[in-house]
Amino acid sequence: MVALALALVVDAGCRQPPPVEHTELPPDPVDAPLDNERYTILEMATAHGAFTIDLEVDAGADTQTIARQLIEPMRDDYAEVLVYFYDRAGDGELPMRRVQWTPEAGYTEIDY
Repeated sequence: MVALALALVVDAGCRQPPPVEHTELPPDPVDAPLDNERYTILEMATAHGAFTIDLEVDAGADTQTIARQLIEPMRDDYAEVLVYFYDRAGDGELPMRRVQWTPEAGYTEIDY
């Protein structure tokens, strides 16, 4: 019995999820895949009421629109949301841009 349960767990762990189709961003960012035509989510973290998202995008991406679509559903849950944009084709370790949202200041964007 234990061997059967172990075999089922190992089999389930070895299965690959179906590939994600690259589609346009859905209206609700919560339903968006981590990887799509517009961006790839590299990392997300929360601490002390702040939420950060690191994205990889093409150099000409509309970062303001992408950030707003990701931030809007979370505005009531965090005191600050930071979205860092990294160039897909770049070699640098620094982001090319950051969009910050706070209830007091709204949206602000910084180019690095």
